[in-house]
Amino acid sequence: MGRKKATFAAALSAGVLVLALAVVGSVRLTGRPQVPWDALAVATGVPAELLPRAIVRADGFEVRDRVYDFNFITARHRIGDRVEFVVRADGREEVVREALIPFYANRTFPAVYFVTGVLGFLIGIAVFVLRRDDPRALTFYWLCAAFSSSVMISGDWYGVQGRPVFIVVGVLFFFGYTLTPAFLLRFVLTFSPAGRARVFSGLWAVSLLFGAFFSAALAWGLLLPSVEVFRLKKYFPLFRLYFLVLCVTALVLLVRYYRASASGERRSQIKWVVLGLVAGLGPFLLFYQLPRTVDLTPILGEEAASALFVLLPLALAVAILKHRLMDVDLIINRSLVFSLLTTVTVGVYLLSVEGLRELFAAPARPDRAWIPVAAAVIAAAVFAPARNRIQLLVDKAFFRRGYDYRKAVLGFATATGGAFGPGEVLAQFETVLAETLPVERFGALLLEPGQGPPRAGLRKGLDDVAAAALLGRLPAPGAPWDEATLAAAGFAAAVPVPPGADPAPGWVFVGRKRSGLDLTDEDRELLTTLAAETASALRRIRLQEEVVYERATRERTEEVSRLKTEFISSVSHELRTPMTSLQTISRLLQSGKVEDAARRERLLELMADECGRLGRFLHNVLDFGRIEQNAKRYELRETDLAPLVAEVAEIVRSAASGEDLEIEVETPGGPVLAEADADAVRQAVLNLADNAVKYSGERKRVSVRLFEDADGAAVSVSDRGIGIPAGDLANVFEAFFRSPAAVRHDPKGVGLGLKIVKHIMDAHGGTVGIASEPGRGTVVTLKFPKRTRP
Repeated sequence: MGRKKATFAAALSAGVLVLALAVVGSVRLTGRPQVPWDALAVATGVPAELLPRAIVRADGFEVRDRVYDFNFITARHRIGDRVEFVVRADGREEVVREALIPFYANRTFPAVYFVTGVLGFLIGIAVFVLRRDDPRALTFYWLCAAFSSSVMISGDWYGVQGRPVFIVVGVLFFFGYTLTPAFLLRFVLTFSPAGRARVFSGLWAVSLLFGAFFSAALAWGLLLPSVEVFRLKKYFPLFRLYFLVLCVTALVLLVRYYRASASGERRSQIKWVVLGLVAGLGPFLLFYQLPRTVDLTPILGEEAASALFVLLPLALAVAILKHRLMDVDLIINRSLVFSLLTTVTVGVYLLSVEGLRELFAAPARPDRAWIPVAAAVIAAAVFAPARNRIQLLVDKAFFRRGYDYRKAVLGFATATGGAFGPGEVLAQFETVLAETLPVERFGALLLEPGQGPPRAGLRKGLDDVAAAALLGRLPAPGAPWDEATLAAAGFAAAVPVPPGADPAPGWVFVGRKRSGLDLTDEDRELLTTLAAETASALRRIRLQEEVVYERATRERTEEVSRLKTEFISSVSHELRTPMTSLQTISRLLQSGKVEDAARRERLLELMADECGRLGRFLHNVLDFGRIEQNAKRYELRETDLAPLVAEVAEIVRSAASGEDLEIEVETPGGPVLAEADADAVRQAVLNLADNAVKYSGERKRVSVRLFEDADGAAVSVSDRGIGIPAGDLANVFEAFFRSPAAVRHDPKGVGLGLKIVKHIMDAHGGTVGIASEPGRGTVVTLKFPKRTRP
């Protein structure tokens, strides 16, 4: 804390010192001398407009530069000092001594500079004192000090007047002038959405180099003395261009920050800064600096262009301190309204005077003193309707307040007709309100239906604190809101949203109008109409949601019913085939007609195969049921996968003993260990092998390969069958899914095998990879994670 106070005191003391030097420079400004052109013209007979080129020497120095050389000469003298001028005319040189005269015939312009600068200093000091902990205030303080000191001093050599000590004031002018755009850009960067407030070091270096260069030219030129050194100030237009570029950059950045800002408060602050730049620096830069930079005659004089400088620190101060105290939109609105109203009223008065004089100009009526009174009455009668009309035109042109109710309501109804949720309706309400009735704040609160304490079902523009405060003071049904409650939440009015069939009420809240005027009966009528349209849109959305919910429920029920039917049909088919085979074989064996032992053995093998097929199918169905109920459990333990793969291959080979099947098994020489549930892995590999056999052609070639790599153990099952279309690969792990090509090839199956395989591998922390090409076969790879235990 002590360090902050010391820093504050040091900054304030430095600012006061700068102000004192600026006051000295402003006082010295009144004694600024200039060459007595008219007196020289009389003495030499050379026209005053030709004298700057006719003078070859002045005060003992050769004149080469018609601007800076005369500035150098007058800087070395005071008003009244006699200076020797050598004028060349008609091929001869004439020596004339004339006294320097005041540059300012009166002290109006120095007073303008002084008042403008002092006000800028006072504004900067006030902001710094009131916001001493705000870094933005410190930047603004030094901006005011740099800007106001250069305004008060006005020029580097104006106050020197032959006194070397006052060169210090000229140096302050240069550094204040050259640092102003850097401080301005630093201040503008504080409005960045990212909160950046840094100006790169090169910018400070350029500004300081400009100040040091021109200060050195001033000091060395006058102290040596050397007019050649003083002429180095001719490069000052480069700084003017630099100043202009930085100011334009600041405006561009402000526009970008305004568009990127989501905060209305920040946008209002940026508006004030833009207003200050445009009104305070705009005339000076566009009508004075820019023409001088390109060697044109300025449109405005320096004094006239500088008179508006005070608007820059004033607008920037409002942006920092209390921008809501004076709304920039309100200021523009009122200024336009009263300016136009004054013009219209005065015009009506003057026209009335002239009209009445012409109308009652008969000689019989010499007394016409009543005419101004009558004209004043006419102007007064026009005042009220003219004010309302002008206000309407200004609002319509600048604030879009002159809205067409019918257009606004129809537009709102059309926009909300396609809304899909209550949030969109409220957002459209806010948009229409911004276009037709600009207010400072908008909010909405819709309660949840039902018994118990009131709860917010939907809200917009209300934070948790404001919503809790409003819920705690809900009015009685049909009663208006308490004005104090609304004011505490930042609103000026509340409009109920008719609940209709829904008993839960709702309200739309609006703040004060940006124009500064109170809500009129027409404004409230618009809000009520829009609230009623909002209620209608909310009821429509609720009915649509109910219809969509009912339709989705019906479609889901129909889908479940369809899946049940397909499942029962598939299960029935899968059960009927092995059961029919078992029944036929068993009856054949019971009949005693099969006497050959080899044939009887073969029939018993077929019965065992069908039983195995039936058992695997039932196992899959039961496992799917457990998976759907989240009841499937696995016991992971160290397992050698090689025997499992060999066993599966043997099962598949036995089951397809009557078919043209060639099954190839490839395993490493030693064990392949993984953390796995042996039964589950056996089932997964068996499902893949069954699929490989099922979806192969008449000549079945299946390969089962077990291997290890850096990521862990893996089992791949490949075939040369029909393959899987690329569009179906994403769906093969869904329950009951079977591609059309698979159904055409083999109608049997319910589409549970790969679903179960995926669940098994997910439980093991592994993956299932499928590579397939229609007509050329499929490769399915099960990858088990690398073991973490030795």
